[in-house]
Amino acid sequence: MRRNSPLFHKNRFDMNEMVPKSRRGQKIVLAVLAVALVVLLAFLLWPQSDGPGNEKHTTANLVGNQSGTAASSAAAQKVTPKKGKEKTAGYFKDAAFVGDDLVATLSKHSFWDGSTLFLATGKANPSNILREQLFTQNGQSVTALQALKNSGPKKVYICLGLNGVSWLSGEDMRSSIRDFVQRVQKELPKAQVYLLAIPTVDSATQQALPNFQNSKIQSYDELLLSLCEELEIYYLQPQGEELSQFVASVDTGTSQLQLSQQAVDAWLSTIRSYTAG
Repeated sequence: MRRNSPLFHKNRFDMNEMVPKSRRGQKIVLAVLAVALVVLLAFLLWPQSDGPGNEKHTTANLVGNQSGTAASSAAAQKVTPKKGKEKTAGYFKDAAFVGDDLVATLSKHSFWDGSTLFLATGKANPSNILREQLFTQNGQSVTALQALKNSGPKKVYICLGLNGVSWLSGEDMRSSIRDFVQRVQKELPKAQVYLLAIPTVDSATQQALPNFQNSKIQSYDELLLSLCEELEIYYLQPQGEELSQFVASVDTGTSQLQLSQQAVDAWLSTIRSYTAG
């Protein structure tokens, strides 16, 4: 048998020979093992902030974060029209705005001359905008898509999202808006489509309504930005000082979305300044 081969017996160890025969020897071995264990734990747990390896790691993280921000900025520049002279009301005579309470508030601004189509209601949200008959046109209840198809605008501005931030996941919101935009593109293939960023909310809203947090809203806007890239449509978000003014609030009693006059002015300035031609 192979186990009887000299290979299995020539260098066999006697375990009794490996164990110290005196208590003193055993204590020495245990002490050495304990010291070795302490040294090993110290090496693993001790913060290495002063080491060049860790400095390199920290720098890499910093560069990674900066790259992510730069990527978002580059993406926004790619899908945002160039800023130009503010357009007059006549420019929007062949435009349509689709959205929620925010668009309803925008429609009441004195800038408009009555030639622009507004499909706006507080009931509108990303989940129901495609299929529910939320609007009335020529005495009939119609969906937003039917109203757009009947009117045939050459520019379509879509503002949906804040009316779903509290209960829709980011991916569900993106998917719903994506479905709507694709149907608009199918029905109006020559129309310019703009997706308007979701505004942040004031501190009072964030304190009263935990589901309305600006960090969450900003992450949703990132998803909308990526959607604009995917579908090759325009993305509009106020810039600079106007961005800080573009802040909404939510009535805790009625859940109505609200914009101050300053916020509406900042929003309208962006819409008038960033156009595709």
